[in-house]
Amino acid sequence: MSRPVVIAYDGSEDASAAIREAGRLFPHQPAVVLTVWESVAGMVGGARAALPADVVAGALVALDQAAQDGAERTAAEGAELAESVGLDAMSFTAKAAPNIWSTILMEADDRNAGVVIVGSRGRSPVKAAILGSVSNALTAHSPAPVLVVRAV
Repeated sequence: MSRPVVIAYDGSEDASAAIREAGRLFPHQPAVVLTVWESVAGMVGGARAALPADVVAGALVALDQAAQDGAERTAAEGAELAESVGLDAMSFTAKAAPNIWSTILMEADDRNAGVVIVGSRGRSPVKAAILGSVSNALTAHSPAPVLVVRAV
């Protein structure tokens, strides 16, 4: 496979298992370890009524920067793990727009991914229906093959 493997990585054990499985299945292949981060902009509704606009705006910038910085550290950790299992890995981060799964697909498409690999949280069907499931959405919408790995 000459097209890269895109591995969604959030630092969880399931995501780590996905990287280890990618190394087993696709040794020496190029891999992009992708961490998607979410902006806190949608969560500040009440603060806008209680605080001056410039205070809220400054806090949003700082919180989003902290989220991006954390994502960069997480992606770098994932790329290091990927290198240790034999992948030719690089880390990458992206801001969720509009959501995590569609951002993963957009980034995978931009890189002409041969496969998208993601860990499974193992949520029950009820929790997945209420909270959503990145792995379910990826398998339903991805034009590329998707491998869902569950840590055991």
